[in-house]
Amino acid sequence: MTLPGGGRVWIARGQAAIDDATFNGLPDAAPRPTPLPAQVIVREVPVAPPCAIAADIRFTSPRDVVVDGITIGHVEGRSCSSQDEANRTADLLAQAQIDAYRQRSQP
Repeated sequence: MTLPGGGRVWIARGQAAIDDATFNGLPDAAPRPTPLPAQVIVREVPVAPPCAIAADIRFTSPRDVVVDGITIGHVEGRSCSSQDEANRTADLLAQAQIDAYRQRSQP
């Protein structure tokens, strides 16, 4: 049904006071159903469980961060899956601390 000014309104059968002949002559303006999405295949991949609480952390790698013989801080890499991961995390944390220290030290 078109309103004055050109606006269109969808009215369900039985909600308007018009005869069937007029109603059947109106275009179908009902929203079309959404097409079904493509089939999705989900495959489970084994993943190490997340460290939900501090007690889950089994591997640590504590380090002093030293630049030019000066200790500038301390970091600790942690992991609940492996010592190698804890070591890599400690390396990244230490490097970030060294980079920040060097940026502050530049004139």
